[in-house]
Amino acid sequence: MKISNTKRLLAAAVAAVLMLGMSLAIAEDASPLSLEDAKAIALERARFDEAAVFMTKLAEDREDGRRVFEIEFIVDGKEYEFDIDAEAGGIIKESTETVSSRKSEVVAGQLLTMSEAKEKALARVGVAADQAVFTEIEFDYDDSRAEYEMRFTVDGQTYKVELDAETGEITKHEMKSSSGKK
Repeated sequence: MKISNTKRLLAAAVAAVLMLGMSLAIAEDASPLSLEDAKAIALERARFDEAAVFMTKLAEDREDGRRVFEIEFIVDGKEYEFDIDAEAGGIIKESTETVSSRKSEVVAGQLLTMSEAKEKALARVGVAADQAVFTEIEFDYDDSRAEYEMRFTVDGQTYKVELDAETGEITKHEMKSSSGKK
């Protein structure tokens, strides 16, 4: 039985469409990058181990219509800032600058680390770390007080927690359900 060129071309086109469809389905199922993945990318690029740095910001944001992760940390008197593409994992922006004298005190070990602050916030809410998805954790100064501000979700509930970076005291705690009610 002889197969015409038209039928061969049609079969090849159908096969190509099916393969393309399967590729798109696989791409849609691929898990997006997490905040922790982005942190690892930034630390690897700067060639530091997490234990050697003081994390000042882990946040999810949107820039120019795309999701990005903002990673900032201090080490050896310098502040490193990275924007990581949340889908592809590529570094969009990176910069390094000498830190102010105020921020230099964070490396003296007198303040809670970001991990310690996360633990205290989760304890306040009463959930385990594997139940929460953090979208922002930032170290900053508010009225001359060092503090952490963080946002995370647990089972459709969004939490905003602020705590004193020196004492660990929770200074603000808000919870909002997915329906928007506080």
